[in-house]
Amino acid sequence: MICLLCRAQNEVDFKDILEIQNINLTKSIITTLTCPEFEGRDIDRESISRSMVYIESLLRAYNIKPYFESYRIPYKIDNKRIGYNIVALYQGNLRKKSAILITANYDNLGLTKNRTTADSFLKGANDNATGVSAVLQLALFFNRIKPRENIIFAFTSGKHKNMMGAGFLADTFTKFDYLDIKCVINLDMLGRPFETGRNNLLCIQDTANTISSRLNSYINPEFITIAHGDAFTESTECTPFYNILKVPSVTLTSFNFENDKYYLTVKDDMDNLYLDYLHRTTARLTLALYSLITENRVVKFGEEED
Repeated sequence: MICLLCRAQNEVDFKDILEIQNINLTKSIITTLTCPEFEGRDIDRESISRSMVYIESLLRAYNIKPYFESYRIPYKIDNKRIGYNIVALYQGNLRKKSAILITANYDNLGLTKNRTTADSFLKGANDNATGVSAVLQLALFFNRIKPRENIIFAFTSGKHKNMMGAGFLADTFTKFDYLDIKCVINLDMLGRPFETGRNNLLCIQDTANTISSRLNSYINPEFITIAHGDAFTESTECTPFYNILKVPSVTLTSFNFENDKYYLTVKDDMDNLYLDYLHRTTARLTLALYSLITENRVVKFGEEED
C-alpha cells in the first residue's frame, strides 16, 4: 500500500484511487443492498431499516461521523409513516464554514405485484445501489486522504415519491447554522456504459453551467457530457437542493434511457451490471472531485471563483 498520507495532496493520482477503492468492496455493497432480505429497499416496508443499518455500519467503519446528532434524519411521508435520510460528515481541518454535498438515494420500489416467485422484488442494483456504492467509496477515499475541506455525504430516500426525502433534507439544512453548502452533486445509476460514444457520464441539470466542465478539466474533456432532449427535462434528485438551497447542483448518471433495458424490473441485479466500468468511473469521478475540492474553487452560477 502506498503511504498516501505521506505525500502531497496534489500527487494523488488515478492509480492511487483505484488502490484505495477496492472493487470487491463495491461488489459487496451492491450485493448486500440487492439481497432478498432487503426486499427491494422500499421505504414503506419495515425492512428498509436493514439498508439504513448497513449504510450506517460502513460509515462508522470509515470513521465518518454523523452530520447531525445521529446519522438518521426523519421526515414525515404521511400521517402514519416516517422516512429517513442518512447524513454524514467528513470534517476537514481548515475550520471553514463551507462544504460540498454529495448525495445518492438508497431506496427503490420494493416487491413486485406478482409475489408468487422467489424473484419477486425489484433489486435496484443500478437504481441506485451503484450510486450508494460510489458515495461510500468517495467517503472511504476522502477519509483516507484527509483533505482540509468539509464534505457532506447524504443518502436520501423517497426518490420514487417525488424525491420527498431530498426535499425534506434540503429544508432541514436551512434550519441549522452548521455548514454553508456551496455545491450539490447527486450520483444516480452509474453501472452501465453508454452503447456509443466515449463519454462516461451524463450531466443532468447543471444549474451553474460550470460543474461538468470543471470536473472534465481534471480528467478528460469527454468524461461528462451534457444531457439533451425532452427525456431529461424532468426533475432529478438534485432539483430540491437547488430549489431550496439556491446553490449550484447537478445529477451525474450513466443512464440515458437506451442502455438499460432492465430499469425498474427484477433483472436490475448484479449480474447485469458492468462492475469494472462502475469501479473505474467512480475512481475517475473521485479524482475530479478531489481536484475540485483541494483547489479550493467555489463553483458559482455561470463562473468559478478562485
